Amino acid sequence: MCDLTSCQNVVDVGSGQGHLTRFLSLGLGLSVTGVEANPALLSMATKLDRELRSVALKERARAGAKTGVAPDGPCDPLPRHVAGWVNPWASWEEFVTLLQQPMGISDSRDGPPESHGTNSQEGFVLTGLHACGDLSATLLRHFARCPQAVAITSVACCYMKLTTLSNPAPPGLQAPPLPRPGGGDCAEGAGPVFGYPMSSWVQGLPGHELSCKAREAACHALESYTERLRGGSGELQSHCYRAVLETLVRRAQPSLKRAGIQTIKKAHLLSFAEYARLGLQRLELPTDWPLDWVPSLEALLAQQGRVVAYFCLVLLLAPAVESLVLLDRMLYLSQEGLDCELLPLFSPSLSPRNLVLVAVKAQQTNGASRTALGRPSSLPGSGSGSPR
Repeated sequence: MCDLTSCQNVVDVGSGQGHLTRFLSLGLGLSVTGVEANPALLSMATKLDRELRSVALKERARAGAKTGVAPDGPCDPLPRHVAGWVNPWASWEEFVTLLQQPMGISDSRDGPPESHGTNSQEGFVLTGLHACGDLSATLLRHFARCPQAVAITSVACCYMKLTTLSNPAPPGLQAPPLPRPGGGDCAEGAGPVFGYPMSSWVQGLPGHELSCKAREAACHALESYTERLRGGSGELQSHCYRAVLETLVRRAQPSLKRAGIQTIKKAHLLSFAEYARLGLQRLELPTDWPLDWVPSLEALLAQQGRVVAYFCLVLLLAPAVESLVLLDRMLYLSQEGLDCELLPLFSPSLSPRNLVLVAVKAQQTNGASRTALGRPSSLPGSGSGSPR
């Protein structure tokens, strides 16, 4: 995308430990700014940057010693890291202001950090690799409205954390660290902003609503689950554990119809009593419930085969749910007059979220408006590509 747009500046939002920013900066020589809200991840990214830079300098010196030729030019500068939370209710101007903040992490023992980041006054390519929940939708809105953003690559994640009209506060939603701008739902005064749906067409589509459970199912990959089924993986037991615990919780507290027990790592290695204790803890419920004394517990645990069969049926619908979410985003970009495509970036066996939504803004060439994707710019509604 940088080559297509002749832009060497990249803004990576939700950069985490900085793996992508390091590759783009030290590997490809791009000017990169990473934005991350978690201070621990930001600190780790800076630490890993310096470690990799140290290794690169040693390799250059070693290579120069063997050949007798001094390295030509300095190493590519490190990426720049900014501490910040991208507010879904804020304007694109506030987003650009965030990019102008100084480095979020510095260490005086190493002197001033040698890094170069994106100049927010220049054009930049916006990217979000596995941007969680509303973050991916927010980046698309900022891209559509921000003049400096020339292109975007978006790989979404955690659809169950998307806000909707019927579920504005789904489980796991990160609350804003500061009051919303102006105290309203939207900085632009246009009413509430939700992660789904984004396009006016889907908003007017009867039955477009997606439950949190449906969106959660869309986060799974058929490919990896098929391997589990073929191998008879013990990890399948975790489905039954979750179903049984949710059943018991509903019996005890009918108001918790959708308990939403989050994933517990290595659940298949635990006894049900251990799993239940961890699950109840995450639900902020008493962990001393005598679940082992429930008369029907063994009968419920014996239904693992039925639970797995049900989960298989759910996964068969997952691609349809994800397609609706992603096509809604393509329609949104199209109604904004932007050209876009949805492309499979890598194998879904490596990551369930393997589809990347790419979009560019039109460029003037010899008096004709063309997009960097190589096609004439079109009217809203006709520029969306199709999934491949």
